[in-house]
Amino acid sequence: MNKKTILAAALVALFTCAASEAKADTIWTLKNIELSDGTFLNGSIDINVNGYLDKWNLTTTPGTLNGYTYTPNFNASINNPNDTVVTFYPGTYQGYLTLTFQNSLSVAAATDSIVSGSECYGWSCPNAPIRYVVANQSASLATPLPAAVWLAGSGLVGLFNFVMRRQVPA
Repeated sequence: MNKKTILAAALVALFTCAASEAKADTIWTLKNIELSDGTFLNGSIDINVNGYLDKWNLTTTPGTLNGYTYTPNFNASINNPNDTVVTFYPGTYQGYLTLTFQNSLSVAAATDSIVSGSECYGWSCPNAPIRYVVANQSASLATPLPAAVWLAGSGLVGLFNFVMRRQVPA
């Protein structure tokens, strides 16, 4: 195999990875988001390529309210890809967790500030006990797999160059 064939194969792999990056889901990570009673919210939110909620797994720790886990057992509420407000429901519709972000979750950025949020549990929400998200905390964007593949592809091209330059002509 000659140098041109190897270089062409490496470039094809590199550009294939670059094209697939635009089709990756956007995964947000919430880590130690403080609530008004000193407890925390942790988990992740997956926005699919069309800008809608796909998967989520959020957990609040016990405090004023019991700790709850929010998973796709029940639909979350997000009306369109430009929404900044998302409402999650625990295993029943007896309560909710609402988060308001500064920007749409479908917009990939390093972080997105949580402007406000609240959690309530019980049939009488919002008259039941409520705890609030302490403002100005951020969700961070996890690097999608295709971006990692793009980086690996770039590394392979560099490695190819390094190996080709080290070869001594016969």
